[in-house]
Amino acid sequence: LNCPLSAPRMQSILHRIFKDTKFPQNGTQEELHTFFENTVTAFEEGTDGNPGFLKQTALDPVNGDDEFKDKLDEHRDELLLVKFWKKNCIPCLSVAEMYKEAEQRCKEEKLPVKFYSINTKEKQNSDVVDFQLVEGTPTIQRFHDYVQLGDDIRAMNIDDLMDTIYKDVAGITRKK
Repeated sequence: LNCPLSAPRMQSILHRIFKDTKFPQNGTQEELHTFFENTVTAFEEGTDGNPGFLKQTALDPVNGDDEFKDKLDEHRDELLLVKFWKKNCIPCLSVAEMYKEAEQRCKEEKLPVKFYSINTKEKQNSDVVDFQLVEGTPTIQRFHDYVQLGDDIRAMNIDDLMDTIYKDVAGITRKK
C-alpha cells in the first residue's frame, strides 16, 4: 500500500462492495480468497446491466510508454496528474471517487489540469511503471513541462487534493 487510508474511507468502500453479502462461514483459504475476489470484481465491473464502479470513476487511460510520453508532450503546459492503479485494489477503489471529483472540479473551474490513469497490471504499462518507480497502488504523480513535480500525492480527502492542485497550478502560472 502506497498511501495510508483513513478508516472511514476504507469502511465506506468495503461497505459498498460487500453491502449485505453473507460471508462464507467455512471454507479453505483459497475458497475465501475466490469469494473475496469475485465480490470485488462484481463491484468493479457491475452486475445485471448496472455500470460498475470502475466505469463510474474512470479517468482517461494511458497505455504504454509511448502513449505516456505523448501525454507528457501534449500537456506539457498544463498540470498532468497520473493515477497508477490496478483491479481488485481496495485502496485504489477508496480514492477513485476523490480523483474523479477533482477532475470534475478542475474542468468546472477551467484549471489547466489533465487527469489520466495507468493500470499497473497491464503488460504494455510495465516499462512506464518501472521507470516511474511505482512500488504500490494507488500512486498518484504529477507532471509539468516533462518533469515530475514533487513527491507522490498522498491526499486523503478532496480538500487536501485540491489544495495540492491549486498550489501546483499557481506555480505553473508564475513560471509563464
